Amino acid sequence: MELSSRRKNQDAIHTFDEISKCMIIATHPRSGTHLTIDLLRKQFRDFQSWLWWGETLHNSYLDLDHLMRITKPYVSESKALNLLTRANIPLIKTHSFPSVIKLGAEHSELIRQIRQKAHIYYVVRDGRDVLCSVYLWKNAGCSLSEFIRQEENGLSRPRIWANHILSWLNEQNIRVLKFEHIIKNPHPVLNQIADEQGLEPLWAKPLLPQKKRLTGSRGEDYWLRLTRQLENTTIVGRKQGQKPPKWQQAFTREDCEFFHQEAGEVLIRLGYELSGAWAEAES
Repeated sequence: MELSSRRKNQDAIHTFDEISKCMIIATHPRSGTHLTIDLLRKQFRDFQSWLWWGETLHNSYLDLDHLMRITKPYVSESKALNLLTRANIPLIKTHSFPSVIKLGAEHSELIRQIRQKAHIYYVVRDGRDVLCSVYLWKNAGCSLSEFIRQEENGLSRPRIWANHILSWLNEQNIRVLKFEHIIKNPHPVLNQIADEQGLEPLWAKPLLPQKKRLTGSRGEDYWLRLTRQLENTTIVGRKQGQKPPKWQQAFTREDCEFFHQEAGEVLIRLGYELSGAWAEAES
């Protein structure tokens, strides 16, 4: 953003109280969080924020989970307020369940204000692809079959994915976007957001933010981020440059049956499958 535009934004917005709404992008991890954030930043001027020299694009949005001290690095309320006053409509991301945010709002006036002002888009992605991506991102150190059966608080990974989606779909005034629609046909997605938010897209070409590959060199990659040669804020996993396995090839018959048992109803509800027949097909 040009210096004059940056100064204009600094002069126009002084406190979070002056901002009428903010935008929360909520997702299960590896479901298109940063793709959606970067698309909004690229195509709508109101979501664009100014940055100080030396700051990377990760300061163009607020990570609510850092503010709620769920994930590191933690963000102070003063830093959060600074980030929230850099755009006409500040962008906020979260991987938390809505119940966690409600609890946070009971203990923090800032989180209460965020929740009160927030327009929320929940981005969904086929859970089988999600877990394949999480598997690579975490560099799990076990087979994919073992990975999807690992439990947290007595729940398998597919069940946690399903519960995350159902918890958000049960909230009022939640707008849903599909990762696959954003990737394959962003034009109607942008029109949908424009209509719902009363905004005019910039229609910058190409429509999707470009993924300029990182080099693997810490110094070179920092320079790319510092000089804003990257359009995307994607957080790179531990297997940088590798692609996650395709579930169609990686899932065994038993894996398909297990996933359907744990989360098949959500796949069907979201339209990724019409029935449970996919889990019975020969792999």
